[in-house]
Amino acid sequence: MKADVEKVPHELKTSMEKEISLMREVLANMHEEEYVLSRQDQHGWNQVMQDRFILVQKLSELRQARAKSLNTTHFHLPSEKTEENQVQKRALPIWEEILCEIGYLLDQIMALVDKINMQQSRNQSLFEKSQKMPMGHPSLEAPYEQKEKKQKAIVATFPLKHP
Repeated sequence: MKADVEKVPHELKTSMEKEISLMREVLANMHEEEYVLSRQDQHGWNQVMQDRFILVQKLSELRQARAKSLNTTHFHLPSEKTEENQVQKRALPIWEEILCEIGYLLDQIMALVDKINMQQSRNQSLFEKSQKMPMGHPSLEAPYEQKEKKQKAIVATFPLKHP
């Protein structure tokens, strides 16, 4: 029991960090989807969607494992002065210490969920437009055309040497 109670906050933090990493990969994948949709690249879109399926599957498995882990750990403080009670009381400072970090990670997760939802709406709109327009229609490609970059002049100054 001691090991479980003391390991849980660290396992939760690690699990949330992995979830954030996977969510970032999903968001990057969604940006790729937006790009291939704008180019009307059917083969590219199929590959992006296959990659996303794998990422979402990993994310789902991670969340299920975390939920299972948290559900199997019981947090109750017995009324008697037992060894279990003492172990759980010693674990409370560990929880307090890491609670702030967990809150920060939760904020990151919520921000990523918002970004993913916005990107999904954008991709859905682009997908619907691409279904209505003929291949190679310029209105889908316009946001991604490379603009010619102006060359910048570089000026270097050196200190004068005084004899």
